[in-house]
Amino acid sequence: MDGISDREKGVAKSMVELPALSPPLVPTTDAGWPVLSPAFLSADDAACYVHERIGNKRDCEYGGYIFQRVDQRFVASEPMESLSSPLAFGLFYPTDGKGHPIVPKGHVVHARYASHKALSMSDPAKVEALNWSRQEADVSAQMFREEEMWEMIFREFPAYLSAAEHSLIMFKPGPVKLHEPLLRRLGTKNKPGQIALGLENGTIRPSDVVKELAAAGDLRVVISSDLWGAAGSVSAHWAPFSAKKQREVPREVAFGAIFPSADEAGEDMHSRASGRYDTEHTSFGFILKHKDKEQYIATELVPVSGVRDKLFSLTSLFGISRRGVYLFPQDFELDAYFYSKRGVEGFPASPKNWLKQYFIDPVDLFVVVYDAKRRRVIRPDKILPVYISTLEGALLKYLPRASTKLFDDDTPNMGTDAIRNNLASGALTPTGFVRVVANSGQLSVLRSSLCWDRTGAVDTLWFRYMNLQRRPLSPLFLTPDDAARHARAQLLTQRDKAYGGLILRRRDGFYLATEPVPVPREDFAFGWIFPDESTTTGQFPAGCEIVARYRSRTQKELPFLLSRTESQVYLNMLSTKTLRTAFGRRTSRIDEYLLGPDGSLIRYLPSIFTVGVFAMERDLIDYHLLPDTLKGRSIKQRIHWGLLKPSEWVNQLGAMGTLQIVVGSTLWGPPRRAITWTPNPEPAPTQTGYSKAITEPAYSPLFTQEEGGARYAHEQAGSRDALKFGFILKYSRDHIYVASMPLEAEDSNFVYDRVFLDGSLPYRYDVQGLYVCAGKSPASLPDEDHRHFFSPMDVRHARVRADTPQGFKPIYFSCADGALLRIKLDPFDPESSLDDFGQIKFRPNPFASLEQAQSDQRDIASGVFKLSSYIQRMTRAGHLEVLITSHYWSRQGKVSPDWTPRMAPAADAGSLLALGPVFHHADDAARYVQLRAGGPDGKGTVYESAILTNSGSTSFIPLEPLGVAQDTDQVLRPVFHTTPDPLFADGYKLMATHRLYQSGNSLNADDPDSVHDNFISSSLLHANTYGLKAKGLAISDHYYSSQHGALLRYTPVYSTAEEALLRTKQVSISDGHWITHLSAGEFISRLSSIGQLRVLAAGGYWQQTGRVGADWRISRRQKSEDSTVRTRDEL
Repeated sequence: MDGISDREKGVAKSMVELPALSPPLVPTTDAGWPVLSPAFLSADDAACYVHERIGNKRDCEYGGYIFQRVDQRFVASEPMESLSSPLAFGLFYPTDGKGHPIVPKGHVVHARYASHKALSMSDPAKVEALNWSRQEADVSAQMFREEEMWEMIFREFPAYLSAAEHSLIMFKPGPVKLHEPLLRRLGTKNKPGQIALGLENGTIRPSDVVKELAAAGDLRVVISSDLWGAAGSVSAHWAPFSAKKQREVPREVAFGAIFPSADEAGEDMHSRASGRYDTEHTSFGFILKHKDKEQYIATELVPVSGVRDKLFSLTSLFGISRRGVYLFPQDFELDAYFYSKRGVEGFPASPKNWLKQYFIDPVDLFVVVYDAKRRRVIRPDKILPVYISTLEGALLKYLPRASTKLFDDDTPNMGTDAIRNNLASGALTPTGFVRVVANSGQLSVLRSSLCWDRTGAVDTLWFRYMNLQRRPLSPLFLTPDDAARHARAQLLTQRDKAYGGLILRRRDGFYLATEPVPVPREDFAFGWIFPDESTTTGQFPAGCEIVARYRSRTQKELPFLLSRTESQVYLNMLSTKTLRTAFGRRTSRIDEYLLGPDGSLIRYLPSIFTVGVFAMERDLIDYHLLPDTLKGRSIKQRIHWGLLKPSEWVNQLGAMGTLQIVVGSTLWGPPRRAITWTPNPEPAPTQTGYSKAITEPAYSPLFTQEEGGARYAHEQAGSRDALKFGFILKYSRDHIYVASMPLEAEDSNFVYDRVFLDGSLPYRYDVQGLYVCAGKSPASLPDEDHRHFFSPMDVRHARVRADTPQGFKPIYFSCADGALLRIKLDPFDPESSLDDFGQIKFRPNPFASLEQAQSDQRDIASGVFKLSSYIQRMTRAGHLEVLITSHYWSRQGKVSPDWTPRMAPAADAGSLLALGPVFHHADDAARYVQLRAGGPDGKGTVYESAILTNSGSTSFIPLEPLGVAQDTDQVLRPVFHTTPDPLFADGYKLMATHRLYQSGNSLNADDPDSVHDNFISSSLLHANTYGLKAKGLAISDHYYSSQHGALLRYTPVYSTAEEALLRTKQVSISDGHWITHLSAGEFISRLSSIGQLRVLAAGGYWQQTGRVGADWRISRRQKSEDSTVRTRDEL
């Protein structure tokens, strides 16, 4: 065992044979190492970095190394998942021929680090069997394990433990005489010692081991927590969850990474400045600069409190030398302030509240300006800026002017009291105060947000939400549940952070949802989606009201003890903070939706009685006297300490309001109202051979075409693991259609009560058609096999359901290979016959009758069934057509009596025009088209589309994108005509054109701005606007989708100057040379000065949304709304 000390050899003799310690690590230049972090001043700072990187990822364990470089800076390897103990020998790095780890050149291992899984992954039964308290279970989860302690002591290396999301500790073994007794008591995996055995049988508590480890070396709290207490060494008198001490000046200040500029250090501090949102508080920090190098570091944040921790008090972090100089890190000096405000509840009702959330309290800014003036006496050449991290996510920077009169009491209306009084009285608005500040120095936006929506300098003409963009909206839906389902579908692959949005109701009773956006907390205010300015600027959807909020939640493990089932209940239920807000609404109740990590979607609406009780108790008595079922903090604490199960809380909620399972899961069970609920319910037994509907079905968006609903249902058929079906409904008062979503048919024979609750249709809706979706079929089938279609008996059941006294309703067949067919059966037998009196005898249509279906099933069983003959019979029994083709159903359009599989497409068939769902705004209809096109296919296919609107311009319908030849400059002839078109619903007309992926710009033209195919050419824009206007079509907008994801809209003014511009040739040839008359960049500049050109969706060339102005060459490069949204953990 070469390389091991005598002491280590002596200990090892009584243990199993272990791998030898490696000799000093030899740096190498080989690749294949884990990625390294930025550089830090200390190992603790590097450990804090990886701790933050691990965050709430507690379903597995991570580990890595902390190195010291030759320049004495520290770096950490990025966290890597470990399937064994993260501190075990030989992990994460390649090894040499002797099994020794190979580390980067110029780096020496300083420490190791590891993380632990969350406490919720522990077994509560084991904790109970050991007779541990929940506190001891917490200690066990957040303490080094026996094998980790053994590794650290035996191999003599320090290590950090990211024990929980808000807990970081460190241990460094002491001298041999201190740690050898503990090493012996630990034992090994094959020969456990007293500690391991005692922890296993419950005779030793985890807190006892903490004290033993503290005695064996330096056990230190790096990040303070409720369990470990304040940062610093763990003493022999330590106890878990001791009373919190008043914050002390740290022995070692925590710093962020080293950056080459103060702005970058400020941005890093901004991204890490999460804090707690429970109570309003102000925090501050400092940015330091190296005296001789462009190196900047940001300190930890300090909450303002008491006398010592006043705003921007250096004594809160740094000691003072005997000479009266602050003890900054060697060679560093103060360079900037950092300010952060958190926990301001609600959206502002007063100017002061607005400034707290979106800017800075004037009293706090006074400290900055005062200090700047005071420091000029010491350093006339240096004025310190302040970085302002707003609650909304913007990062601002303010540098006072040396001669500023801001907060000067001798200047009228500029003194501190004068500004405060003017704000309170309304003589000075928050916007006006921002302008005053901007005029008194340099105010700039480093990270934008909704309010501060452009980066760069802020001038005296600034106003909030200057470039506020309209929120994208979903299609229209029949119910709010369907709008929430749509939002859920957008987020199935977006689980990296919390998202949220609102559900709105229109005057006509239909619903729509805002598209999901990142939200800072689950209990977000309406203003996060629609600021007050959205109403005054016309960005709030006209004629709509808010009826619900929805939010998603990321999957995570919990830092307290719960069984796996109860843990999942807690994770997939609305937070107590959200529910408290729901209980406390005075004016109108709204539904609260949660898109659970398990894929579920639940909705909650408190009863009027519950809201009344909450309001009465809060107003007339005291919040603390509320029933426990209405006190969010009490509920959370009781769950954390095992006094209340989450499932019990769910049932209490069910008794206090309506808890609806909208989309079920294994945990929640099928969709229904949850009154008396148990987790993971067993499927209810059926009495009829099929499951009857116990709640209203899910519906498609609204369409103005019957076929639109069928196409949508066809696309939603899913895995096709069974036969499915649904109905297409029509609104009796308008040309509106919806489809119920596909449900497994089971043995229902397509009856109504399989889909609709009690078999009853929605009010004022009638069945317009039926669709059936085939189950999977084998990949290779003979052409005559019935599984290319449906079994004759399934067709028989569909015929029965489509048969009404008014004739047969259409039946849609969604085939397993992707084809969609439609048949409208004739009411009578197409083969006429005469009765005894020589009159034509009308007999019922025999196709798919019970006799025929049984005969066809016998032919299948005997192997003589021919699908082609069956289809030919169908063509004689009614109007059969192929709406969507497949390889087998290859010819689109009406199916002729001579049909055979894989027929060549008809030369004159063309493309059947299909319309998308109904939208509230034309821009959303255009976004739908862009999404449906799916991006360039690499084959040069380009698309065209159009948008229709009704007479009141309250509904908009997109034309599904149609592929056209790349070299054509013609617009869609089948669409753009003035004669009435039966394709369009009554009252709808064309209002916009849309071209995708084809710019029409000449490759021979000069293009100094490198526009290329990122905007449409003048000739194509003329054809899509003026050319159609000449035909009598009122085209008010043209949309262009670039190949790189951008969506632009141009609204023409139809002026002489505009027409002249659009008629200008881009390029011509003269004497064999190409001459550019109008470059693409010049065209954009001139066009945007005439009409309104807007970027609706950023992508590629166009990075910034909003109106395109004279500065478009610069602004197009700036990303929109790049604010850091910090999600508060409300669990």
